[in-house]
Amino acid sequence: MFRSCLLAGFLGAWTVGSIGGCCGPGAPPAEKFFDRFTVENTLKGFVYAVDTYQWDYAYESLSSGSREAYSQLKLEVAVRFLSAPGGVPLFDLISNALERRAPAEESGDLARVLVITKARDENGTLVHYEVYLYFVREAVGTRWEWKFDFQATANGLPSGLVEAS
Repeated sequence: MFRSCLLAGFLGAWTVGSIGGCCGPGAPPAEKFFDRFTVENTLKGFVYAVDTYQWDYAYESLSSGSREAYSQLKLEVAVRFLSAPGGVPLFDLISNALERRAPAEESGDLARVLVITKARDENGTLVHYEVYLYFVREAVGTRWEWKFDFQATANGLPSGLVEAS
């Protein structure tokens, strides 16, 4: 009896320990690597945060107008579960945004980056998607940071879907 209880306790502790340690310590925090002083760093940090499910950092990267339009939960649900026209998941569009992009076009406190990304639509067809990602420079305390204008970017999504050859 004692032996079977000891064995059950050992197996239970081993199972919990192996499940808890299987995924490692997790991804390092985005703020460790990315500031928001350039459009490129803001984009890289946002993509990293989305890829690693660091929704606090992703939400902090949004422009004030986008934060008014979207709560953090709404942002996460939109990115994880919604699709752009053509059935391309928003998560895939964002996750692939760093592969092929043009240099940022800046004009004062506004900027945009043309991104050509690829993803599979609901039919499994590989599509290339051209979309502008919009950014706004905003004061944060005593410094200026570039913020991702998710709302303006989402409004521009219907254009640019082309089937890959």
